[in-house]
Amino acid sequence: TYIPPGSFTMGAEPSEPGAKPAEKQHKVTIPKGFYMGIHEVTQDQYLRVMGKNPSVFQGEMLLKNKRIVETMEPGVVGYNHPVDHVTWDDAVEFCKRLSEIPDEKASGHVYRLPTEVEWEYACRAGTTVAYNTGDSKDSLDQAGWYGDNAGSKPIDSEEKFREAKGNIKQYALRLIANGNTPHPVGRKKPNAWGLYDMHGNLWEWCSDWHGDYPSRDVTDPKGPSVGKERVHRGGCYLVEGIKRRSAARNWDPPGDTYNYLGFRVVMEAGK
Repeated sequence: TYIPPGSFTMGAEPSEPGAKPAEKQHKVTIPKGFYMGIHEVTQDQYLRVMGKNPSVFQGEMLLKNKRIVETMEPGVVGYNHPVDHVTWDDAVEFCKRLSEIPDEKASGHVYRLPTEVEWEYACRAGTTVAYNTGDSKDSLDQAGWYGDNAGSKPIDSEEKFREAKGNIKQYALRLIANGNTPHPVGRKKPNAWGLYDMHGNLWEWCSDWHGDYPSRDVTDPKGPSVGKERVHRGGCYLVEGIKRRSAARNWDPPGDTYNYLGFRVVMEAGK
């Protein structure tokens, strides 16, 4: 879907529940529009381009003659589930290979990961509140899959975090015991620009190295030139609601893989 150029306030107000110092507000201008995938890259899409499926969440019936079997059965992973367990380099290579497909190349299509700025701008879709569908509990459920609603039964993920006394491993085990998993893409409410699953399902790699935000207004920033960890955004099926906020940030080394981390692509608009 097309994301128009514009300006917005990136980051979170200190009063926003869950806001972190790393989310310091600043004004950003996006001078040129771009296209963004309406959902995370699926296992089918990844398999077609890369010839393999690294996902942890794939059913035994998933692959037949290198073709992903379509299924809508609850609890059965199918072609329309997001690809997980990909490194940042894997995601970049996917974009490169997709751009080199003859039809794509002939059309001048260039694919890449979104910058962190592009990701938050697209996620917000003109909104200024914590989530692009509003701040109520109902709106959280409408926006995407996260700790409370991604399992076999509804739970209070913040309560589970308190039960685990802040121990991330113990917290994750509690949610896994509840059957929390990724879900097929596009099942929840899209934002105003037609993007699905920006809040939850899988964290999504961005192109930027992690670094502090600038203390001034900026135009089309690309992040630090060097670093040790790459940014990922959006939250996942294991996190509490506040970690899915539009401004929420996370980061990991680019060579790491997790069953809660995937990506979506950006296509550059024509010159």
